[in-house]
Amino acid sequence: MTTKRPDHPQRKHHDPYYYFEKGNALFKRGRYNDAITYYEKAIKLRSNFFYAWLNRAVTHYHLGLYSDALESIDESLGIKPKNSKSLFYKGCILDALGKTNDASKYYEIALSRLPDDPELCNNYGLTLYYASKFEDAISYFERAIRSNVDFKDAWNNKGNALREIGKNEEALRCFGKSLEIDPEFSSAWLNEGNVLYSLGEYKDAAKCYTRFMENESEEFFKNREEYRRRYGELSSRDRCLKLQNDMYQVISNTRNYVNIDKHCYQQENQYRERSIAHSKNGSSSKKARSVIIHSRKSNGSKGKSSAIYTKKQYSLSVTYSGKQKTFNLSCQTLKEMQDYIFKSLNLHPRKVTIQVLLDDEYVELRNLNQVKQRAKLRIVDN
Repeated sequence: MTTKRPDHPQRKHHDPYYYFEKGNALFKRGRYNDAITYYEKAIKLRSNFFYAWLNRAVTHYHLGLYSDALESIDESLGIKPKNSKSLFYKGCILDALGKTNDASKYYEIALSRLPDDPELCNNYGLTLYYASKFEDAISYFERAIRSNVDFKDAWNNKGNALREIGKNEEALRCFGKSLEIDPEFSSAWLNEGNVLYSLGEYKDAAKCYTRFMENESEEFFKNREEYRRRYGELSSRDRCLKLQNDMYQVISNTRNYVNIDKHCYQQENQYRERSIAHSKNGSSSKKARSVIIHSRKSNGSKGKSSAIYTKKQYSLSVTYSGKQKTFNLSCQTLKEMQDYIFKSLNLHPRKVTIQVLLDDEYVELRNLNQVKQRAKLRIVDN
Protein backbone atom coordinates (compact mmCIF):
# COMPACT_ATOMS: atom_id res chain seq x y z
CA MET A 1 0.00 0.00 0.00
CA THR A 2 1.49 3.33 -1.07
CA THR A 3 1.01 6.07 1.50
CA LYS A 4 3.75 8.48 0.48
CA ARG A 5 2.69 11.61 -1.38
CA PRO A 6 4.58 14.58 -2.75
CA ASP A 7 4.51 17.76 -0.66
CA HIS A 8 1.40 19.77 -1.35
CA PRO A 9 0.68 23.12 0.30
CA GLN A 10 -3.12 23.16 0.15
CA ARG A 11 -5.43 20.84 2.09
CA LYS A 12 -8.78 21.80 0.62
CA HIS A 13 -11.56 19.59 -0.59
CA HIS A 14 -10.79 20.29 -4.24
CA ASP A 15 -7.29 18.93 -3.64
CA PRO A 16 -6.97 15.30 -4.90
CA TYR A 17 -4.35 14.62 -2.23
CA TYR A 18 -6.90 15.36 0.45
CA TYR A 19 -9.12 12.54 -0.80
CA PHE A 20 -6.12 10.32 -1.43
CA GLU A 21 -4.95 10.53 2.16
CA LYS A 22 -8.50 10.08 3.47
CA GLY A 23 -8.62 6.88 1.44
CA ASN A 24 -5.31 5.74 2.92
CA ALA A 25 -6.58 6.35 6.46
CA LEU A 26 -9.74 4.35 5.77
CA PHE A 27 -7.71 1.54 4.21
CA LYS A 28 -5.58 1.25 7.35
CA ARG A 29 -8.75 0.91 9.41
CA GLY A 30 -10.01 -1.90 7.17
CA ARG A 31 -12.81 0.18 5.64
CA TYR A 32 -11.95 -0.83 2.10
CA ASN A 33 -15.17 0.14 0.33
CA ASP A 34 -15.05 3.62 1.83
CA ALA A 35 -11.38 3.89 0.88
CA ILE A 36 -12.23 3.13 -2.75
CA THR A 37 -14.81 5.93 -2.73
CA TYR A 38 -12.14 8.44 -1.72
CA TYR A 39 -9.57 7.15 -4.21
CA GLU A 40 -12.18 7.57 -6.94
CA LYS A 41 -12.83 11.15 -5.81
CA ALA A 42 -9.11 11.83 -6.07
CA ILE A 43 -9.00 10.29 -9.56
CA LYS A 44 -12.01 12.35 -10.64
CA LEU A 45 -10.07 15.49 -9.75
CA ARG A 46 -6.84 14.23 -11.32
CA SER A 47 -7.23 11.47 -13.88
CA ASN A 48 -3.50 10.69 -14.07
CA PHE A 49 -3.07 10.37 -10.29
CA PHE A 50 -0.77 7.35 -10.30
CA TYR A 51 -0.83 6.58 -6.57
CA ALA A 52 -4.61 6.79 -6.39
CA TRP A 53 -4.95 4.27 -9.23
CA LEU A 54 -2.37 2.02 -7.57
CA ASN A 55 -4.03 2.12 -4.15
CA ARG A 56 -7.46 1.62 -5.69
CA ALA A 57 -6.09 -1.54 -7.33
CA VAL A 58 -4.58 -2.77 -4.05
CA THR A 59 -7.86 -2.15 -2.22
CA HIS A 60 -9.89 -4.02 -4.82
CA TYR A 61 -7.34 -6.83 -4.55
CA HIS A 62 -7.90 -7.03 -0.78
CA LEU A 63 -11.65 -7.24 -1.40
CA GLY A 64 -11.22 -10.06 -3.91
CA LEU A 65 -12.54 -7.88 -6.76
CA TYR A 66 -9.82 -8.94 -9.16
CA SER A 67 -11.34 -7.67 -12.41
CA ASP A 68 -11.67 -4.19 -10.93
CA ALA A 69 -8.18 -4.48 -9.46
CA LEU A 70 -6.77 -5.41 -12.87
CA GLU A 71 -8.46 -2.42 -14.50
CA SER A 72 -6.97 -0.05 -11.91
CA ILE A 73 -3.49 -1.54 -12.01
CA ASP A 74 -3.45 -1.27 -15.81
CA GLU A 75 -4.38 2.42 -15.46
CA SER A 76 -1.45 2.92 -13.07
CA LEU A 77 0.91 1.16 -15.48
CA GLY A 78 -0.36 3.37 -18.28
CA ILE A 79 0.94 6.32 -16.26
CA LYS A 80 4.17 4.71 -15.02
CA PRO A 81 4.88 1.58 -17.10
CA LYS A 82 8.07 0.69 -15.23
CA ASN A 83 6.88 1.17 -11.66
CA SER A 84 7.95 -1.89 -9.70
CA LYS A 85 5.06 -1.78 -7.21
CA SER A 86 2.49 -1.72 -10.01
CA LEU A 87 4.26 -4.53 -11.83
CA PHE A 88 4.35 -6.59 -8.67
CA TYR A 89 0.68 -6.08 -7.85
CA LYS A 90 -0.30 -6.90 -11.40
CA GLY A 91 1.47 -10.20 -10.81
CA CYS A 92 -0.53 -10.68 -7.59
CA ILE A 93 -3.81 -9.94 -9.36
CA LEU A 94 -3.06 -12.24 -12.29
CA ASP A 95 -2.08 -14.94 -9.81
CA ALA A 96 -5.44 -14.56 -8.07
CA LEU A 97 -7.18 -14.83 -11.45
CA GLY A 98 -5.42 -18.15 -12.03
CA LYS A 99 -3.02 -16.82 -14.68
CA THR A 100 0.07 -18.08 -12.88
CA ASN A 101 2.43 -18.06 -15.87
CA ASP A 102 1.64 -14.43 -16.69
CA ALA A 103 1.87 -13.54 -13.00
CA SER A 104 5.37 -14.97 -12.70
CA LYS A 105 6.61 -12.71 -15.49
CA TYR A 106 5.48 -9.61 -13.62
CA TYR A 107 6.94 -10.84 -10.34
CA GLU A 108 10.27 -11.43 -12.01
CA ILE A 109 10.30 -8.01 -13.69
CA ALA A 110 9.51 -6.26 -10.41
CA LEU A 111 12.11 -8.21 -8.48
CA SER A 112 14.75 -7.70 -11.18
CA ARG A 113 14.39 -3.96 -10.62
CA LEU A 114 14.10 -4.12 -6.84
CA PRO A 115 15.80 -7.42 -5.97
CA ASP A 116 16.31 -6.50 -2.32
CA ASP A 117 12.98 -4.82 -1.62
CA PRO A 118 11.84 -6.59 1.58
CA GLU A 119 8.12 -6.22 0.90
CA LEU A 120 8.40 -7.58 -2.65
CA CYS A 121 10.57 -10.49 -1.52
CA ASN A 122 8.25 -11.33 1.36
CA ASN A 123 5.11 -11.17 -0.78
CA TYR A 124 6.63 -13.25 -3.55
CA GLY A 125 7.73 -15.71 -0.89
CA LEU A 126 4.13 -15.98 0.30
CA THR A 127 3.01 -16.66 -3.27
CA LEU A 128 5.52 -19.52 -3.49
CA TYR A 129 4.49 -20.74 -0.04
CA TYR A 130 0.82 -21.04 -1.01
CA ALA A 131 1.94 -22.86 -4.17
CA SER A 132 3.68 -25.37 -1.83
CA LYS A 133 7.13 -24.37 -3.14
CA PHE A 134 8.44 -24.12 0.39
CA GLU A 135 12.20 -24.12 -0.18
CA ASP A 136 11.92 -21.44 -2.86
CA ALA A 137 9.70 -19.45 -0.52
CA ILE A 138 12.30 -19.68 2.23
CA SER A 139 14.96 -18.18 -0.03
CA TYR A 140 12.77 -15.12 -0.66
CA PHE A 141 11.89 -14.72 3.02
CA GLU A 142 15.62 -14.79 3.73
CA ARG A 143 16.22 -12.10 1.12
CA ALA A 144 13.58 -9.95 2.80
CA ILE A 145 15.26 -10.51 6.18
CA ARG A 146 18.70 -9.61 4.79
CA SER A 147 17.25 -6.30 3.63
CA ASN A 148 15.39 -5.70 6.88
CA VAL A 149 16.51 -7.83 9.81
CA ASP A 150 13.59 -6.52 11.89
CA PHE A 151 10.94 -7.62 9.38
CA LYS A 152 8.76 -9.67 11.76
CA ASP A 153 6.41 -10.94 9.03
CA ALA A 154 9.29 -12.39 7.02
CA TRP A 155 10.66 -14.20 10.10
CA ASN A 156 7.20 -15.55 10.83
CA ASN A 157 6.61 -16.66 7.25
CA LYS A 158 10.01 -18.31 7.08
CA GLY A 159 9.09 -20.26 10.22
CA ASN A 160 5.89 -21.50 8.60
CA ALA A 161 7.74 -22.64 5.48
CA LEU A 162 10.39 -24.42 7.56
CA ARG A 163 7.69 -26.23 9.46
CA GLU A 164 6.16 -27.44 6.20
CA ILE A 165 9.43 -29.22 5.32
CA GLY A 166 9.79 -30.71 8.80
CA LYS A 167 12.42 -28.35 10.22
CA ASN A 168 10.56 -27.64 13.43
CA GLU A 169 13.52 -26.50 15.52
CA GLU A 170 14.55 -23.94 12.94
CA ALA A 171 10.92 -22.84 12.66
CA LEU A 172 10.80 -22.22 16.40
CA ARG A 173 13.90 -20.05 16.18
CA CYS A 174 12.23 -17.96 13.48
CA PHE A 175 9.05 -17.50 15.50
CA GLY A 176 11.21 -16.60 18.50
CA LYS A 177 13.02 -13.96 16.45
CA SER A 178 9.71 -12.54 15.25
CA LEU A 179 8.52 -12.28 18.86
CA GLU A 180 11.76 -10.60 19.92
CA ILE A 181 10.94 -7.88 17.40
CA ASP A 182 7.30 -7.64 18.48
CA PRO A 183 6.28 -9.49 21.67
CA GLU A 184 2.62 -8.83 20.86
CA PHE A 185 2.72 -10.42 17.39
CA SER A 186 -0.27 -12.74 17.63
CA SER A 187 0.36 -14.81 14.50
CA ALA A 188 3.83 -15.76 15.73
CA TRP A 189 2.47 -16.87 19.12
CA LEU A 190 -0.11 -19.00 17.35
CA ASN A 191 2.40 -20.56 14.95
CA GLU A 192 4.93 -21.26 17.69
CA GLY A 193 2.19 -22.91 19.73
CA ASN A 194 1.23 -25.14 16.81
CA VAL A 195 4.82 -26.35 16.36
CA LEU A 196 5.22 -27.02 20.09
CA TYR A 197 1.91 -28.87 20.13
CA SER A 198 3.00 -31.08 17.21
CA LEU A 199 6.18 -31.87 19.16
CA GLY A 200 4.18 -32.90 22.23
CA GLU A 201 5.34 -29.87 24.25
CA TYR A 202 1.82 -29.22 25.49
CA LYS A 203 2.65 -27.04 28.47
CA ASP A 204 4.72 -24.61 26.41
CA ALA A 205 2.20 -24.74 23.58
CA ALA A 206 -0.58 -23.76 25.99
CA LYS A 207 1.47 -20.73 27.08
CA CYS A 208 1.77 -19.61 23.46
CA TYR A 209 -1.92 -20.09 22.84
CA THR A 210 -2.68 -18.13 25.99
CA ARG A 211 -0.58 -15.20 24.78
CA PHE A 212 -2.43 -15.28 21.46
CA MET A 213 -5.79 -15.11 23.22
CA GLU A 214 -4.64 -12.36 25.56
CA ASN A 215 -3.68 -10.26 22.54
CA GLU A 216 -6.70 -10.99 20.38
CA SER A 217 -9.69 -11.40 22.68
CA GLU A 218 -10.27 -8.41 24.93
CA GLU A 219 -13.09 -10.10 26.83
CA PHE A 220 -11.28 -13.40 27.24
CA PHE A 221 -8.99 -12.87 30.21
CA LYS A 222 -10.73 -10.47 32.54
CA ASN A 223 -8.75 -11.97 35.41
CA ARG A 224 -6.82 -15.08 36.37
CA GLU A 225 -9.93 -16.60 37.90
CA GLU A 226 -11.47 -16.65 34.45
CA TYR A 227 -8.45 -18.54 33.14
CA ARG A 228 -8.63 -21.09 35.94
CA ARG A 229 -12.36 -21.56 35.36
CA ARG A 230 -11.76 -22.37 31.69
CA TYR A 231 -8.55 -24.36 31.84
CA GLY A 232 -7.26 -24.77 35.38
CA GLU A 233 -8.22 -28.41 35.99
CA LEU A 234 -7.36 -29.71 32.54
CA SER A 235 -4.22 -31.64 31.66
CA SER A 236 -1.65 -29.81 29.52
CA ARG A 237 -2.77 -31.61 26.39
CA ASP A 238 -6.48 -31.05 27.00
CA ARG A 239 -5.76 -27.42 27.86
CA CYS A 240 -4.12 -27.07 24.43
CA LEU A 241 -7.13 -28.61 22.72
CA LYS A 242 -9.51 -26.28 24.54
CA LEU A 243 -7.34 -23.25 23.77
CA GLN A 244 -7.14 -24.27 20.12
CA ASN A 245 -10.92 -24.41 19.89
CA ASP A 246 -11.25 -20.96 21.44
CA MET A 247 -8.50 -19.54 19.23
CA TYR A 248 -10.06 -20.76 16.02
CA GLN A 249 -13.27 -19.05 17.04
CA VAL A 250 -11.31 -15.78 17.21
CA ILE A 251 -9.64 -16.50 13.85
CA SER A 252 -12.95 -17.35 12.21
CA ASN A 253 -14.43 -14.10 13.46
CA THR A 254 -11.59 -11.92 12.15
CA ARG A 255 -9.93 -13.76 9.23
CA ASN A 256 -7.03 -11.34 9.49
CA TYR A 257 -4.28 -13.93 9.77
CA VAL A 258 -2.89 -14.19 6.26
CA ASN A 259 0.43 -15.46 7.57
CA ILE A 260 -0.60 -18.20 9.95
CA ASP A 261 0.38 -21.66 8.82
CA LYS A 262 -1.82 -23.96 6.78
CA HIS A 263 -2.32 -26.38 9.67
CA CYS A 264 -4.64 -23.96 11.47
CA TYR A 265 -7.39 -24.44 8.92
CA GLN A 266 -6.67 -28.14 8.54
CA GLN A 267 -7.13 -28.54 12.29
CA GLU A 268 -10.47 -26.74 12.11
CA ASN A 269 -11.75 -29.42 9.75
CA GLN A 270 -10.30 -32.22 11.88
CA TYR A 271 -12.07 -31.02 15.01
CA ARG A 272 -15.32 -30.57 13.14
CA GLU A 273 -15.10 -34.07 11.65
CA ARG A 274 -14.41 -35.61 15.05
CA SER A 275 -17.37 -33.73 16.49
CA ILE A 276 -19.66 -35.03 13.75
CA ALA A 277 -18.34 -38.59 14.19
CA HIS A 278 -19.02 -38.42 17.92
CA SER A 279 -22.57 -37.14 17.47
CA LYS A 280 -23.33 -40.08 15.15
CA ASN A 281 -21.73 -42.67 17.46
CA GLY A 282 -23.22 -42.06 20.87
CA SER A 283 -21.01 -44.69 22.53
CA SER A 284 -17.56 -43.41 21.65
CA SER A 285 -14.36 -43.73 23.65
CA LYS A 286 -13.42 -41.42 26.52
CA LYS A 287 -10.75 -39.85 24.35
CA ALA A 288 -13.25 -39.01 21.62
CA ARG A 289 -15.72 -37.76 24.24
CA SER A 290 -13.11 -35.39 25.65
CA VAL A 291 -12.59 -33.86 22.20
CA ILE A 292 -16.31 -33.18 21.93
CA ILE A 293 -16.41 -31.57 25.36
CA HIS A 294 -13.62 -29.21 24.35
CA SER A 295 -15.30 -28.25 21.09
CA ARG A 296 -18.42 -26.90 22.74
CA LYS A 297 -19.10 -23.23 23.04
CA SER A 298 -18.41 -21.85 26.47
CA ASN A 299 -21.81 -20.23 26.75
CA GLY A 300 -23.22 -22.17 29.63
CA SER A 301 -25.79 -24.00 27.50
CA LYS A 302 -26.60 -27.56 28.40
CA GLY A 303 -27.09 -30.50 26.14
CA LYS A 304 -25.75 -28.79 23.05
CA SER A 305 -22.62 -30.13 21.43
CA SER A 306 -21.86 -27.97 18.43
CA ALA A 307 -18.48 -27.25 16.89
CA ILE A 308 -17.54 -23.62 17.42
CA TYR A 309 -16.14 -23.00 13.95
CA THR A 310 -17.83 -20.57 11.61
CA LYS A 311 -17.87 -21.08 7.87
CA LYS A 312 -14.82 -20.37 5.74
CA GLN A 313 -14.68 -17.22 3.66
CA TYR A 314 -14.24 -17.45 -0.12
CA SER A 315 -13.79 -14.86 -2.82
CA LEU A 316 -14.78 -16.43 -6.14
CA SER A 317 -14.41 -14.98 -9.62
CA VAL A 318 -17.07 -16.80 -11.66
CA THR A 319 -17.31 -16.65 -15.47
CA TYR A 320 -20.52 -17.64 -17.25
CA SER A 321 -21.68 -16.82 -20.79
CA GLY A 322 -18.73 -14.47 -21.26
CA LYS A 323 -19.57 -12.42 -18.16
CA GLN A 324 -17.55 -12.36 -14.98
CA LYS A 325 -18.97 -11.90 -11.51
CA THR A 326 -17.30 -11.94 -8.10
CA PHE A 327 -18.90 -13.67 -5.12
CA ASN A 328 -17.73 -13.12 -1.55
CA LEU A 329 -19.35 -15.85 0.49
CA SER A 330 -18.93 -18.10 3.48
CA CYS A 331 -19.73 -21.80 3.34
CA GLN A 332 -18.84 -25.07 4.97
CA THR A 333 -19.65 -27.59 2.23
CA LEU A 334 -19.37 -27.83 -1.54
CA LYS A 335 -23.15 -28.06 -1.84
CA GLU A 336 -23.57 -24.75 0.00
CA MET A 337 -21.18 -23.10 -2.43
CA GLN A 338 -22.85 -24.61 -5.50
CA ASP A 339 -26.35 -23.72 -4.30
CA TYR A 340 -25.30 -20.12 -3.67
CA ILE A 341 -23.83 -19.75 -7.17
CA PHE A 342 -26.76 -21.45 -8.90
CA LYS A 343 -29.28 -19.31 -7.04
CA SER A 344 -27.37 -16.06 -7.64
CA LEU A 345 -27.10 -16.71 -11.38
CA ASN A 346 -30.55 -18.31 -11.66
CA LEU A 347 -29.14 -21.56 -13.08
CA HIS A 348 -30.43 -25.11 -12.98
CA PRO A 349 -27.78 -27.42 -11.47
CA ARG A 350 -28.51 -30.27 -13.89
CA LYS A 351 -27.98 -28.09 -16.95
CA VAL A 352 -24.53 -26.73 -16.13
CA THR A 353 -21.19 -27.80 -14.63
CA ILE A 354 -18.93 -25.74 -12.41
CA GLN A 355 -15.22 -25.91 -13.17
CA VAL A 356 -12.30 -24.59 -11.11
CA LEU A 357 -8.96 -23.30 -12.42
CA LEU A 358 -6.09 -25.46 -11.17
CA ASP A 359 -2.55 -25.16 -12.57
CA ASP A 360 -3.72 -23.13 -15.59
CA GLU A 361 -6.35 -25.72 -16.50
CA TYR A 362 -10.07 -25.89 -15.74
CA VAL A 363 -11.28 -29.11 -14.14
CA GLU A 364 -14.67 -30.13 -12.85
CA LEU A 365 -15.31 -28.98 -9.28
CA ARG A 366 -15.89 -32.11 -7.22
CA ASN A 367 -14.43 -31.28 -3.81
CA LEU A 368 -14.29 -28.14 -1.68
CA ASN A 369 -10.58 -28.80 -1.13
CA GLN A 370 -10.05 -27.83 -4.79
CA VAL A 371 -11.16 -24.28 -3.99
CA LYS A 372 -8.71 -21.83 -2.48
CA GLN A 373 -9.96 -18.88 -0.47
CA ARG A 374 -9.46 -16.87 -3.64
CA ALA A 375 -10.34 -18.94 -6.69
CA LYS A 376 -11.43 -18.64 -10.29
CA LEU A 377 -14.43 -20.69 -11.49
CA ARG A 378 -16.31 -20.98 -14.74
CA ILE A 379 -19.68 -22.46 -15.57
CA VAL A 380 -20.23 -24.45 -18.76
CA ASP A 381 -23.44 -25.82 -20.21
CA ASN A 382 -23.87 -29.59 -20.13
